[in-house]
Amino acid sequence: MTSENNPLRHAARHFQQTRPATSIERWAIPCLVLAFVVFYLLPLMTHGLWIPDETRYGQISQEMLLSGNWVAPHFMGIPVSG
Repeated sequence: MTSENNPLRHAARHFQQTRPATSIERWAIPCLVLAFVVFYLLPLMTHGLWIPDETRYGQISQEMLLSGNWVAPHFMGIPVSG
């Protein structure tokens, strides 16, 4: 087998022709991660779990679990609609 017909040489030539990453390609993933943190994770810290709605939802789900009634939710024994 001659060196010109060697399949490994052809494969190596293909990898040598790849171009280096541009600055946009290099910074795309870090910028997306930063945007995710800034616009999604940081606002989560400003919304507390002790806002009245959150505790009410927790109580409703607890009553559903204890009573076994999964169709009509109740809050402190009072039926909740919506």
